Amino acid sequence: LIGARSSKYLAAFLIAAGMMLEITLRQHHLSWLLLALPFGLASVVPLIPVAKIRTTVILTVILIGSGLLVTKESSFKLPSLNVKRIQLANKVVAHQKPGAAIYTNAYLLAYTLASPNEPSQVNFLAGYDMIYEPFVLTNHVNNQNKRWVNAVENNFYGNLLWPCLADKRPLNAGDLLVLSSDKRAGVIYPIEIWKQNSSMIEHVGGFEIWEVKQDMQASVMPELPPWLPPAVVSTMCP
Repeated sequence: LIGARSSKYLAAFLIAAGMMLEITLRQHHLSWLLLALPFGLASVVPLIPVAKIRTTVILTVILIGSGLLVTKESSFKLPSLNVKRIQLANKVVAHQKPGAAIYTNAYLLAYTLASPNEPSQVNFLAGYDMIYEPFVLTNHVNNQNKRWVNAVENNFYGNLLWPCLADKRPLNAGDLLVLSSDKRAGVIYPIEIWKQNSSMIEHVGGFEIWEVKQDMQASVMPELPPWLPPAVVSTMCP
């Protein structure tokens, strides 16, 4: 590190510090930020008139401390989306009654909860992203969109409820509605009507967990919005 006092090492130490800062931002590991500090400090050593021995001691202490922190980086790691999703899934399961179904508009949560042993328990309410955008990406070619729909269904253990199925799925007492704050799902499904016969039992972050209090047939969904061509819906249901 003392060699950084020579200008020929300056660029290398700056690059190393920059790479570690980027890892810090991407991975949320504060230990990488601490590792970047000695390299950054070594880069500016030539500008600071300090004794070499003092510089060596300071940088050595920082490196040792950073190395110790790397071994415990989990203590600095921010909760990832995967961890939060698993925590939410555990809360949902804790509220679930035997035989009750789960309806959610959060795909990753549905994917986490879905099980090959009980495929009928988890129902994903397909929203705007999974309906219209793939249709656009396939250049509005119906057969291509249908192949995409089949691929998604074949890789999901639960039930995918497309708009044309929304009014054909009965909700039973004890079923759970796990709804994210994404308002786009409400454009397609009569979620507000479902809530009238349900009660919220927990609010977790950006999600609400509702329990259906009485059996009901899902109300007929509203008319399709103008940005959702009928051809999209026709490719998703028989």
